[in-house]
Amino acid sequence: MSNTKKILKKKVNDSSSPAIENTFSFRLAFALASRMMSQAELAKACDIAPSNISQYLAKNAEPRIDKLKLIAEKLHVSTNWLTGEGKASDIDKRTGSDALAPDEQKLLKYYQSLAPGGKDFLLKTAEVYARIAQEEKDK
Repeated sequence: MSNTKKILKKKVNDSSSPAIENTFSFRLAFALASRMMSQAELAKACDIAPSNISQYLAKNAEPRIDKLKLIAEKLHVSTNWLTGEGKASDIDKRTGSDALAPDEQKLLKYYQSLAPGGKDFLLKTAEVYARIAQEEKDK
């Protein structure tokens, strides 16, 4: 069992805090487990020391707002959700400026229905078109 899953399991089993699912540390562990991302992967993606992620999970520290925004971005969640707004199970229900546009929702739905090979193809295709668009923009 990964370290993040152990932390999450301990938090879920901790009956001393009924509102535990609304804490930053729980939401962080929940998002990491949901995204199947390790603490080390998140740390690298955010250019944060792995020990900082461990400190956040252990409730010994909370990130500055700039790091919070970066963590939320890399985990594909809103900062509001990450800091305890709504239910933990609402991890993919974004609102406000974090909400996906209808076309983005449609694309995500299609992507999620694909086999791994189809997902790779779709991502590579999107990357090529994004590069072309950037080159056009840079002209």
